[in-house]
Parts: sequence; structure tokens; C-alpha cells
Amino acid sequence: MTSLRICVPLRSFEVVEYAALYPAFLEARSVCTDTRKLLPGDLYFALKGPNFNGNRFAAQALELGASVAVLDEPPEHAQLASDPRVLLVPDVLAALQDLARTHRRSFNFPLFALTGSNGKTTTKELLAAALAQRYRVGFTQGNLNNHIGVPLTLLSLPPDTEFAVVEMGANAQREIAGLCAIAEPDAGLITNIGDAHLEGFGGRAGVKKGKGELFDYLHSRGGTIFCWSDSEDLVDLASASEHKINYGSGPDCSVRMQPLHGGLFAAATLHFQHPFPEASIAVHSHLVGGYNNANLTAAACVAAFYGVSPEGIQRGLEAYKPGNQRSEWRKHGSNTLYLDAYNANPTSMREALLSLGALPESSNKGAVLGDMLELGEYCRAAHQEVADLAGSLGLALLVFIGPEFGAVQLPPASAHFQDAAQAAAWLRGQHVRDCILLLKGSRGIGVERVLEGLA
Repeated sequence: MTSLRICVPLRSFEVVEYAALYPAFLEARSVCTDTRKLLPGDLYFALKGPNFNGNRFAAQALELGASVAVLDEPPEHAQLASDPRVLLVPDVLAALQDLARTHRRSFNFPLFALTGSNGKTTTKELLAAALAQRYRVGFTQGNLNNHIGVPLTLLSLPPDTEFAVVEMGANAQREIAGLCAIAEPDAGLITNIGDAHLEGFGGRAGVKKGKGELFDYLHSRGGTIFCWSDSEDLVDLASASEHKINYGSGPDCSVRMQPLHGGLFAAATLHFQHPFPEASIAVHSHLVGGYNNANLTAAACVAAFYGVSPEGIQRGLEAYKPGNQRSEWRKHGSNTLYLDAYNANPTSMREALLSLGALPESSNKGAVLGDMLELGEYCRAAHQEVADLAGSLGLALLVFIGPEFGAVQLPPASAHFQDAAQAAAWLRGQHVRDCILLLKGSRGIGVERVLEGLA
């Protein structure tokens, strides 16, 4: 029996220049990289990753109503052969980033960037809340702060935006420089230099150099640098800048912070000085931990620089309520949770434990701590230091989760489990009541799952 093979002539695809995508973007509803979230009229970018290839979903994207599908592999489906909505580019990720840069250059409003080892998302949220007292603010949603997230943030800013705040994350050197080349910020700040992503950065000196790429970019472009003067690392990184505004506890700071003691929540009196009109406000935030006072001060300093009144700054900062398991203060039955389980590194873990320890000794306090990831050769020492600190606080309940904590010497009265599910099952039998409980660990550990074991 003779079989017939029907050959369908395929369209000869011409690779287009990235610039050709901008008119398509202006006509599109939005930009989408995931067909599960795609809506009719979206511009679809077929990104690739270690375990997926967006090119294979081009047909699905068009069936769902994508205005254009941007690919970097000729489509295999015959039905796409003559579809003018399919555009072929050399590299989809590079096309997305180039499109974002092109769009950014159409902005006539300030674009502010921030990065740091700890507190960058909280500071971004605080800054957006303060700036919103005067501007229509577009800002990074969630944690879209990497080589894909930053372009998506820029491309998703509403047309009526008057001020943009862009968060930049990195776990290796040259990544912040790459994000600056896309977003081209006018001003920015680094929250701090801490012990985060030590494996990728190659140690703390590598963290400083990598995060400092934001200041390097701003200095090269004559942008404005906001510097936390309490940090020797940041003062050093900002030393060459001619356009610098200091904030912190020193007398020469444009916004000077005086912490208000006596409570668990971040609170400070902020004194506005030259070049701002002199004024003072007392800010009482919903953020747990005195270490967040620096984040409050940073947001206040930037907002004041851009003309928000002290009263407006106070209103915005005090109205902000944390979410997404970042410095949250949450009731859970009879227990009170200090929920900071979105992520962790040695610096943030140490600060959270010290804040817990600062509570009155009569308090019934406990902690559930998960492994800190991406520490490389520093992993064992970092986990031992955290375990020692936690053990020194006299906590009524102390639980460690993960293999890294299991590899160090833990306090005698503590419990250890390989994963959060095991810890939750154990806690269920402990009948924990009337406890102030810190929950903290790296995202991959999922410390928040122990809530299933608490009444």
C-alpha cells in the first residue's frame, strides 16, 4: 500500500529587527509570557528556560487571541505558516529587554531604582505609598525584579503614570548593571549590603561590588544617589558621586532618624533638614522590627526630595500594611505571629531574632527557623551563628527546619525537622498557645506551612 505525504509549503520566515516590535506593543493590550495568563489582545513573548520552551505554545497563544507571537524558532505548526501575527527575532529575551528599554525612553517622568541585600521590597512598597500622596505611581509588583521582571514592569506601567519605582534584584555580579542598562534610572538607593546570595556573588565583597553597580551607573549618568550614611559600605560606594543625598542617624543627614523605643513595631522621629524645608514627624508603622526604621527613613528621604510634604509622607508610611509574609504581625488563634517567611539570609535572620529577643522577658516567645539558601561555602558557619543566637534568647519554643540546620550543632532544647510538613505535624501535638512566634526561612523551605500545625 502506497502512503502519500502531503507537504504544506511553509512561509519563509524573515528575522525581524527588535525595533519592529514597538508598533506592535503600542497596539497590544499588554505583554504576556505565559499562555495560562494570556488575554485577547496580548503581545506574547515565547521565552525559554531550563525546563520549558515558549515557542512550542505559539499556536495556543494565537488561539487565545494574542495580537502577535514573538518567537526565536520557526514555528513547527503548519497553520502558523502564513499567519502574519508570528514574528521571528534572533532572541526573545533580548527582544523583550530591548522593547522595555525603547518604551522606557518614551517616559517623561522620574524613574527611581532600588536594590539591596535586605529590605528592598519593603522599601519599594513604603516609597510607593509615600509618593502616592502626590503622584500617580507605577511600581514593581510582587517580586518582578530580575532580567525578565524588570522589563515586564516597565512595559506594564499605566499610561497615566507620573512616577516609577523599579526594584532590582540580583544574585551575581553584573546583573544590576544589566538591569540599569534596561531601566536607565534617574536616581536610586541601595538599602544595605548584607550576607545574601553569597554563593553567586562570591562572598560579601562580591555582594558590595554587585549591588554597587547601581551607584556606578547613576554616577556615570549624573543621577541622584540616596545614601544610608550609617553604612560604611554604602558611604564608600557613594563617595565619588556629586549628586548625593544622605539619610540616617548622623547630624549631616537630609533626613535624620531618631528611633522611638519601647515597642515591637518600627517607629521613628524623622527630622527633615537641608535641602528640605525643616520639619519633624513621628512615624509609627505597621512593620515589625526596628531594623525597618532605615527603610522608613529611606522612603521619607526620597519622597521629600520629590516634593511630598512631611505630612503626606507620614500619612503614606503609616497607612502601609505589610503583606506577602514580609514583616507581618498576624493573629493566629491565641498565638501572635511575627511572619517574615518570604525569604531569609544571615543578616535578615539575625535582625529578626534580635527584634524578637527585644520583647519583654515575661513574654511567651518562640521561633520556627528554616534553612537559608544560596550561601555556598559560607553555609555551615552562617547556620551555626544563627543557631547560636537563637539559642541564647531563652525562647520557650525553638524549631529548626531543613538539612542545613541539621548539619550544625543546635541548642539542646530545640527541635529539628527535615521539612515544614514534619514540623507542622510535631507542632500539632504541642498545643502551642498564647505564644509570640517568629516564622522565618528561605522561600524554598516554605516555613509558613507550619501554620497547619498551630491551633
